Amino acid sequence: MPRIKDGGEEHRVWFTPRGKRVWKATHAGRYGWTAMMDVRFNKRTQEDEPYIGMGDATPFEYLDRLELQNSTFLDDIALEGFAIEQDGLAIITSQRVIKGRAPKPAEILTGMANLSFERIPGLPANSEDCFSFYRRRDQVAAFDAHIGNYVVITDGTVVPIDLVMVRADDAMHDYTCRRIDSAKS
Repeated sequence: MPRIKDGGEEHRVWFTPRGKRVWKATHAGRYGWTAMMDVRFNKRTQEDEPYIGMGDATPFEYLDRLELQNSTFLDDIALEGFAIEQDGLAIITSQRVIKGRAPKPAEILTGMANLSFERIPGLPANSEDCFSFYRRRDQVAAFDAHIGNYVVITDGTVVPIDLVMVRADDAMHDYTCRRIDSAKS
């Protein structure tokens, strides 16, 4: 399986011979990240409080994330198969090659707002370089939204390519809406 080094991290990515699709294999036994509600102790208030944390995704969560990417952003990620490797199962997918340039952070914010996503304020991974978003109407959250996970195509559209997508349950929905609304006041 081809491997590409990027900043010291090994990616299992390759292109079809005509360069129309990018193929990707997860690392064996690893399926990316997911976001979930958790509770942590706040030393300042001396109380437990809810928060959104990131953790290892299960194979189902990884596949659900890809389906959300497809349905939310009209992507075409396809499940190509599985490989049984020494360290476990790898999931193999492909998606069309998207040519363009890296966006500026302001373009990501505008592009996601145009799709009815609101920025979630104050999350640990939410900085000027990496954003978190939420869309209330269908309870979809998008995390790990940094310039490496978007491409600006020739017409100026900002296209997400590898976000951590999750369907918010009621607890995450309520928590996220409170965070967004309190930041607006």
